[in-house]
Amino acid sequence: MRYYLNLPMINSVLNVCKKLLYEEPFLGSILVQLQKEITTRIPTACVALNGTGFKLLVNPDFWESLTPDQQRGLIKHELYHIIFFHLTDYGHLKDHETANIAMDIYINQKIPKDHLPPNPCMWDGFKNLKPDMDTNWYYQQLAQNLKDKSCQATKDAIDKLKSGQSDSKDQNGKPISLPQHKWDEIRKTSDAMKKIISKSMQVQIKEVLSNMDDEALKKIGSTHGELVEILKRLEVIIPPKFDWAGFTRNFVGQSTRVDVKKTSRKKSKRFPGMRGNRETYYSHVLLALDSSASFSTKELQEAQNEMHHLYKLGHDVTVVICDTRMGKPFKFDPRKDIEIEGRGGTSFQPVIDYYSKERNKYSCLIYFTDGEADVPENPRGPILWVHSSKCYRINEGLPGIKIKLP
Repeated sequence: MRYYLNLPMINSVLNVCKKLLYEEPFLGSILVQLQKEITTRIPTACVALNGTGFKLLVNPDFWESLTPDQQRGLIKHELYHIIFFHLTDYGHLKDHETANIAMDIYINQKIPKDHLPPNPCMWDGFKNLKPDMDTNWYYQQLAQNLKDKSCQATKDAIDKLKSGQSDSKDQNGKPISLPQHKWDEIRKTSDAMKKIISKSMQVQIKEVLSNMDDEALKKIGSTHGELVEILKRLEVIIPPKFDWAGFTRNFVGQSTRVDVKKTSRKKSKRFPGMRGNRETYYSHVLLALDSSASFSTKELQEAQNEMHHLYKLGHDVTVVICDTRMGKPFKFDPRKDIEIEGRGGTSFQPVIDYYSKERNKYSCLIYFTDGEADVPENPRGPILWVHSSKCYRINEGLPGIKIKLP
């Protein structure tokens, strides 16, 4: 049954849409493009196919049982399923019930808990999970839990979902509402059609972003750091949080490479009437990335976005990844994701020792970190310590210049 004339209900949904558009223009702009349907065919809310796009379905009784904050959180939750391409790009997760829970655990961390509907699936409700991981990681860990006899809460939740039930209990004995995604239609869709739907959504997202100014894009990077990788896939780069062009002009200093090209705008002093030379100076920057466990996934994403902008300035860029041990240096390639290894403790000394030893190769060292480690010994050369926007404090004992991203 559909409710076309339930005006108070329709107005309530529209008011939430307006508020979201004002407070979070990116999410709100995606929302206004969706068809909205008020129906009792579903128990709560969900997104579903609408041609080559999506529509939002809401159960009126469930909607009216929520507070205004929870209503807004519910809408954001459903939008995240679309924005993270859960409906089209996760066919490799073969166990649908496990995938549903993994997706909800991932998304629910992006929304304040008091803005979520009652008893949401959260990472701390299941054994062996930890925060700030991606959907694939949660899926693999939940699948591993099913093989572990001590993870009864996971097994109970999956079994209940498979049998059509919507309520279970987490490992702490607290009630949880299991996700009721009605995605059978899209799961039966051909891979070719899924690619068309995914591409159509990418075009919509890119169009929304193209109409946003730099400050709005920066806000997306700050409040939705997990979107950075998706935006990079769409070839939309979030503006830098720091004026790298102005800073590196004075900080980098010495050049390690000079390109000489002929130009008609400059006459040769040695050979009258001939074109002169245009010299372009480049520097070789060593970028160090903290891969310790204290440096969160969001902070890593923030650092990699800033690295991209440093690269765009024309410097030669070499990257090293380090927790307590330093990985092998490699050339930065903006077309490839940086694979993070380690996630152990933190020590700045390995990178400092390498940089000091290879000073003739590099103009400067820029270290992205949360600053939580002992001050290294025997530093040499210009060093910039870039503290993440999430760090608690700047480590004032570190040698060189120290900044904190806004």
